[in-house]
Amino acid sequence: TNNNDDSRTIPSVYTGGEYRLQSPPGLNPAKEEFTHVAIAFEVGGWHSSDLVPTCVLQTLLGGGSSFSAGGPGKGMYSRLYREILNKHHWTESSEAFSSFHSESGLWGISGSCRPEKTREMTFALVEQFHKLKDDFVTDEELDRARNMLKCNVLTQLESRLVLFEDIGRQILTYGKREDAATMCAKIDAATMCA
Repeated sequence: TNNNDDSRTIPSVYTGGEYRLQSPPGLNPAKEEFTHVAIAFEVGGWHSSDLVPTCVLQTLLGGGSSFSAGGPGKGMYSRLYREILNKHHWTESSEAFSSFHSESGLWGISGSCRPEKTREMTFALVEQFHKLKDDFVTDEELDRARNMLKCNVLTQLESRLVLFEDIGRQILTYGKREDAATMCAKIDAATMCA
């Protein structure tokens, strides 16, 4: 028999659902307790053509916390910062996220608030998905997101530790390494029509 038989590998199957974890109130009454809400959808994995556009979309939505400091690259112009953090004073944090795996991944939006505002937070997150569907992404937003993503990638690769981890991950995942110029060209090619 062949020890490299790939038939032993069972593909992952995405199963949506809902998960709620209720924890008892903390022992420290001075510490604020927050409810965390996340809504996510399945996206392709590491080998998907949607990988880079998903990362651009995540950057476009951005987000942060109520204590985010301003300035370039800090997400102040991202949709979630403008549409949730600036409009809803009760929001502790809101940000887009993605998680990629071999065959599948998740892309979504999360938010944190005081427990009594959970319903409003959930509606605010859902509203952002509706806005993506109903409102066009402007060229300015798309250019800003692509430039921020390239800046973030290139800044991370300045660290030798991150660079070596990236080399290892790419070789294990793809069998080769793409240089930064190729990665930036893929980011520049991402559109919201993909």
